[in-house]
Amino acid sequence: MIAYFDSSALFKLFLPEPGSDEALLVWGSGIPRVTSRLSHAELACALGAAVRQGRVDRPAVGVVDGTFLRRNADLIEADDRIVTAAAALGVAYGLRGGDAIHVSSALSLRELDPLVVSWDERQRRAAFAEGLPVYPETTTAALR
Repeated sequence: MIAYFDSSALFKLFLPEPGSDEALLVWGSGIPRVTSRLSHAELACALGAAVRQGRVDRPAVGVVDGTFLRRNADLIEADDRIVTAAAALGVAYGLRGGDAIHVSSALSLRELDPLVVSWDERQRRAAFAEGLPVYPETTTAALR
């Protein structure tokens, strides 16, 4: 099993908000962590927005330059295969481009039994519909 973190889950590691405890629990569980390289830009931009909103003083060390993710997770490249699959997923499930890349990236790791760690409901529904387990767990009816 691996834990595939999207940027909504990664953000919770840096800023206390609902779900932060759960994200930190999975992050620190010892399960191998994976994310898309896209998460580097998404996380840096989200933390930059939090700075502008006065929620934090500055982005965490290693987020903007990417060292945090390179040191703490395996990164999946958004290559032609991932992007082509993401396009189809986006059309099928009404996903934004970045969310479709995350689902496609997680699906590319299906043989490693990925647990998709995300707080984005559309993305969670798409991953679940494609047969991937999602965390935090919700009822099956809620994910349809």
